[in-house]
Amino acid sequence: MLANSSTTPHLPPFLRREAERQLPQIQEAVARVVRSGRFLFGDELSAFEREMAAMHGGGELRCAACGSGTEAIELALRALGVGAGGRVVTQSHSSPFTALAIWAAGARPVFVDSSADDFGIDLGALERALADGADAVIAVHLYGQPVRIREVAALAARHGVPLIEDCAQAQGAASEGQLVGTFGIAGCFSFYPTKNVGALGDGGAVITRDGELDARLRRLRNGGLVAPGVHDGRGITSRLGELQAAVLRLRLAELDAGNARRREHARAYRADLDASCLVPAVERAGSSWAPHQFVVRHRARDALLAGAERLGVPLQVHYPLPIHRQRGFELDAYPLGSLPVAERLAAEVVSLPTHPEMTDDERLTVITAVNTAAASAHGGEYR
Repeated sequence: MLANSSTTPHLPPFLRREAERQLPQIQEAVARVVRSGRFLFGDELSAFEREMAAMHGGGELRCAACGSGTEAIELALRALGVGAGGRVVTQSHSSPFTALAIWAAGARPVFVDSSADDFGIDLGALERALADGADAVIAVHLYGQPVRIREVAALAARHGVPLIEDCAQAQGAASEGQLVGTFGIAGCFSFYPTKNVGALGDGGAVITRDGELDARLRRLRNGGLVAPGVHDGRGITSRLGELQAAVLRLRLAELDAGNARRREHARAYRADLDASCLVPAVERAGSSWAPHQFVVRHRARDALLAGAERLGVPLQVHYPLPIHRQRGFELDAYPLGSLPVAERLAAEVVSLPTHPEMTDDERLTVITAVNTAAASAHGGEYR
């Protein structure tokens, strides 16, 4: 029923169910693009960008779509002038693709530890890193949970450092009524198929209120092209095609309903999982979560995984290694034990599915298997 790791090629059935349910609308969207004869930078892309901007508040907000969420972050950094020699602060317990985007822009990641309660960036560690000097901060709204974004934004402003939000897993999440992606200079999104708004392939976007930044993003995503055969600087090739834009328009319209269903799954997990040995991230008052996954900690995570799989419910782990311990990513400044919370989370977290296409019966199967496996894994209680 479920994928058994974040690297498995076997996708869960929820993606297929979603596509099959939407198939008539998808076919019409594809036909509309084919009839237009325009496959890049056409009406579907323009409409999708307008709808993304409007969803996040409209007004001066603009959206520049691109080829992937990783490239959205790279483009944002490049457009801000953060490149060779630049230092970009972000948390290590996160997707390595965030760090890959920093390196792709020519900058260097500065990894900080996580908070044990909400799994997001630790504010004290962030402040110390900013005091040491930084050129940008990337705040990752991990698992669909908004980080303490107002505090992060205040710290970044105090140190005069631009804030970029990585919203790849959190589209539609909010802090005190304000959607994530709108607190910093740029909000970056991924439309990888498993995301809360997923393409039939890949895609990404950057939203910003800064008109000049938006213009630079648009040049950079198309190789720096400003006129036929004329380039203004070195950009990259990162285009969202018309077919994907047309599908994303369809799925963007379903985001609110999908996130409401995700929250139903999350509430059931909070109510019915064994709280003595399975610890979820704290859901803070004033935050509206958009649960991309529902992640819990268990002291004997690997035994829990094995037990659940024996019961027919293989589960995922996001992420089994913090970025600073990834092979080929190691940096001398981060020896084992240097970011203890990130390392502990990586050893303990397990992700439970929250996809809108998951049924109540499937969710109950997950809960029953996880509780049974957790009880027999003998990891000990959290107190």
